[in-house]
Amino acid sequence: MKTFDNEWILDAFAGRASFFTKRMFGGLAAYLHERQMLVLVEPTKTGRWKWHGVLVCTDHEHHVSIRADFPALMPHRVLRKWLYIDSSHDDFESTMESVAKRIVRNDPRFGVVPRSTRRKRSLTVVALVVAALLAVAHFAAQRDTPASALQFEVASVKPVAFPENVVSQLLKAGGTCALPTVERSGNRVRVPFGQLCGLIRLAYDVAQYQVVGIANREASNFVEIEARAKSETTPTIDDTRLMLRALLADRFRLKVHREARDAPVYVLTPVNGGPKLTACSNPESPSVYAPGRLLSCKSPMPLTRVAQFLSRETDRPVFVGTGLMDAYSFELHWLPEGAETQPDSPPSLFTAIQEQLGLKLESRRGTVDTIVVDEAQAPSPN
Repeated sequence: MKTFDNEWILDAFAGRASFFTKRMFGGLAAYLHERQMLVLVEPTKTGRWKWHGVLVCTDHEHHVSIRADFPALMPHRVLRKWLYIDSSHDDFESTMESVAKRIVRNDPRFGVVPRSTRRKRSLTVVALVVAALLAVAHFAAQRDTPASALQFEVASVKPVAFPENVVSQLLKAGGTCALPTVERSGNRVRVPFGQLCGLIRLAYDVAQYQVVGIANREASNFVEIEARAKSETTPTIDDTRLMLRALLADRFRLKVHREARDAPVYVLTPVNGGPKLTACSNPESPSVYAPGRLLSCKSPMPLTRVAQFLSRETDRPVFVGTGLMDAYSFELHWLPEGAETQPDSPPSLFTAIQEQLGLKLESRRGTVDTIVVDEAQAPSPN
C-alpha cells in the first residue's frame, strides 16, 4: 500500500483497538471510536484531485467551535461539510498534532458515523445517546476553552510612543495592519509592538484582507503586550492565539464574528499556451521567499504555497487555476511595492509573473472567509 506523506499524524491512534484505515478519494481514511475521523489526501496521478493535506471529518454544526479552537482549519472548497488544512500551511504540524490529541480523547465534535455502522446501531440508540452525553460531559469538564481556561495569568498592555518619522516608516512598510512579531520564552509571551488590526490577524491567523470593519484610528495606535501563561511550559502557537483572543476581548472590548463574503480574488493561470518558467540560476539553491524574490529550486514549492506568498504581496486571495502542475522549479524577481526604481530594477510583480513564468494573475470574484469587527475600544489601563 502507498505510504502517505502525512501518515505520521496517525501515530497518535496506533495501538487502539478501534483504529483502522482504508482508501477513500484516492486518499487514506482513518477511523477511531467507530467514527471516520480524518482523510489524508494527496494529488492523484489522473489529476482529478490536487489537494495535499488533511480532511477533518465533522458536521456543519461543529464548524464554528472547532475553528475557534483551530483557526487554521477551513471548510473545504468542494467537500464543505468537512474542514481542511493544506500541508503547506505554516501551522499544519501543530494543528494536526492538537487535532489528533482531541480525537484520541474522543472529542464528540470530530468524526462521522459510517452509514453501515448507523444501520447496525439502530437497536442501541438509547445506549449510544447516554454514552454520547457522558462523553460530552467528560470532554466539557476537561477541555480548555478560549472563554475561560485559556487566558493569560497576567498581562500588560502599554502604548508605544515612536517618533513621527519612525511611525511613518512603520506605516509605509506594513500599513495599519502589519502582522506583529510574537516572542515566546518559557511561559512568557511578548509582542514588542503591534496595532489592533495586526493583533487580530495574529489571534485569528488571518491575512490583512480578511479583517473587515476596523476603523483607522483603532488600527494605527501601537501597543506592547507582555503576558505570562498559567502553565510553566512554553505555550504552543495555537494556545497563544487563543489566549490573545481572550486578552483582546477583555482589554480592547473586541467583539468579532466570522462571515463568508464575496470579494475580489486572483487566479494564477497560464498565458499563451502554458508556463514558460525562468530556470533557477543555481539549481541547488534552497526554496525561499522574500519581498522581491521567490526561488523554487532544489525542493520545488507546491503552487498552493506559491499562491500564499503571492497573496501576501497582492493583499488579495490567490488561487491556483486548472491546467497547472502541483510544483515547478523557477526563480522570480520583481520590484517590491514602495521600493525606488533603479536603472537595473526588475519589473513589477504582475509583469514579472508574465515575463518570467508565463503565468498571470487573473482578477475574479470569489468567496473569502473574513473576521468582521463589531466593536473595539482603546485598551483599558493595566
